[in-house]
Amino acid sequence: MLKSLKKYFLVGILNTVIGYFLLIILHGLLNEVLDSFFISYLASFITIGLSILTYRSFVFKSRSDLKTSLKRGYLAYIGIIFITSTFFKILVDYLLMDIYISQLMVIFISWILTMKIHSLYTFDENGKTS
Repeated sequence: MLKSLKKYFLVGILNTVIGYFLLIILHGLLNEVLDSFFISYLASFITIGLSILTYRSFVFKSRSDLKTSLKRGYLAYIGIIFITSTFFKILVDYLLMDIYISQLMVIFISWILTMKIHSLYTFDENGKTS
């Protein structure tokens, strides 16, 4: 269990760094034409594929086919994206918090939610959740 948590944490750091900077870059490029909610949504969808692949390969060692993992992963992330994008919008647009601090807060919430969902649904190989 501890070894698995360590791997989850290390892979999560890689995924998070990529997602963090992608959001900052997209926000800088698109904030004049798109709402911050949609910018966060876009950045999330781009990084989800990478996250699913890295968690599948290095943490959960899933033997299910890639299509199943991606389908389950994207489905699981739909709710997470909505929750975290809404939280990001509130922090940045209404509470006027710094974008860097806001994104770090969103990342923390996202890590907790995804670890639980990945273990119970995305990479469940018992066939109960197909």
